[in-house]
Amino acid sequence: MNDDLPRFLRDLKAGLPVRMLIAPAAPLVIEQFPHILGYLHSLGARAFYPVLPYADITVWAYYRILKENPKIKLITSACIGMNQYITEHHRVYAAYLCPVFSPLLCAARYLKTYRLVEEPLAFLSPCRLKKNEFTTKNQEELVRYNITIDRLNAWLAAEAVDIRRYEARPLEAADCCARGLTLAAFGEISTALAALVPNIRRRTEQGRANAASYLVNNRDFLDSRNHAVIFEPYACTGGCANGSGVGTRRTCGAPNFLNHGETPDINAVFDLFAYYDQTLNLSDFCHHTEPRNT
Repeated sequence: MNDDLPRFLRDLKAGLPVRMLIAPAAPLVIEQFPHILGYLHSLGARAFYPVLPYADITVWAYYRILKENPKIKLITSACIGMNQYITEHHRVYAAYLCPVFSPLLCAARYLKTYRLVEEPLAFLSPCRLKKNEFTTKNQEELVRYNITIDRLNAWLAAEAVDIRRYEARPLEAADCCARGLTLAAFGEISTALAALVPNIRRRTEQGRANAASYLVNNRDFLDSRNHAVIFEPYACTGGCANGSGVGTRRTCGAPNFLNHGETPDINAVFDLFAYYDQTLNLSDFCHHTEPRNT
């Protein structure tokens, strides 16, 4: 079972303090979203953190790796479905999966390590497989509960919950930028990196078959010698806003990925990255490293 809604509700009822991370897709596809947060707060959820601003940390980590390795070939690791598929079915490419955490895990790491959040974290999720990344390769639990959007919607309908009765709750403000400067503006990790680092070749594919076809039939990725290459695959056509945990009957929104309409501000991004260079430890946001004790 990749959805933890029953355990999450049971633990809230028992008084366990839980905070929630909110996928960028959730406000796009859930009707009356602020009132949903109000209802979850009434059950005992302490706070609601948007993942999107913390994706800036993810892009910063990729940027650092690219600056140190200007001809590197990377496959982004934000989609756990594609990570598993590549590892199981295209093992020659598994070595190219970037060790940087997904935006979700970057958010969780930042809150736990830099803001000293001690309560377990739940994720309001568009993806049934996301639970498979909650524990790092060092066996550290960063997120505990995967609450898929479709299961939550089904439970609310079955319980006949009148969401309008509950006061709207806001998302918590991020430390630096309310919406984020990278994914909110560029929509994709590779698009943001191409705007920040010259001479990158990038490719994005949505849908597992399309991504696999690119890897198998296109030699650009393996044959590149003079440029960095970033391949960004997503298992679901339409990206995370059309994920396996959204459901076949979305309540609102379109199946596009992170179309938030923010205006790119390259200078602001570089200023933010300079701040991260001074305040964050890159190894805290990557697999295969021991987390820093603070």
